[in-house]
Amino acid sequence: MTGSTTPIHEQPIDIRQAIFQSWRVSYIGPLNALYKSLNAAGKNLWVKTSPTFGQVTGYPTVPVDCERATHYQYEFEQFEAGEGPEVIETDVVIVGSGCGGAVCAKNLAEAGHKVLVVEKGYYYSTDSLPMNEREGMERLYDNAAVTMTDDGSMTVCQICFSD
Repeated sequence: MTGSTTPIHEQPIDIRQAIFQSWRVSYIGPLNALYKSLNAAGKNLWVKTSPTFGQVTGYPTVPVDCERATHYQYEFEQFEAGEGPEVIETDVVIVGSGCGGAVCAKNLAEAGHKVLVVEKGYYYSTDSLPMNEREGMERLYDNAAVTMTDDGSMTVCQICFSD
């Protein structure tokens, strides 16, 4: 993979960089995928752990002028494991309570519809918000906000910016 019998961690930094860049343009699919995965992991790690990222970008650790508000009233449904399916009567089922799902659920409920939101994430009360960047990325976004396509050809960074 490196063209040398010397382990990569024992290579000089300029040789390691050249090896890494050769994987980027490699016609060998697994090497190209390895480059993409390591590159995405490195960038993700840097954004989440860099003490200078916020200073360089001007991005605050918590939202500026954030005020806690009361949340929309709803009920959690818990189902015990059983033999057959559960039956729920509702007008609308929304999958995911993210930005789009939450707004749709609110608007439909206010219009008089019975709305069921199915969410795989955890619930965080308004008392636990705002969170700093690291906590928010880890807790509020699927896969800590970085998802790759199945073939590794694209990385999707789920970042939410507010005014």
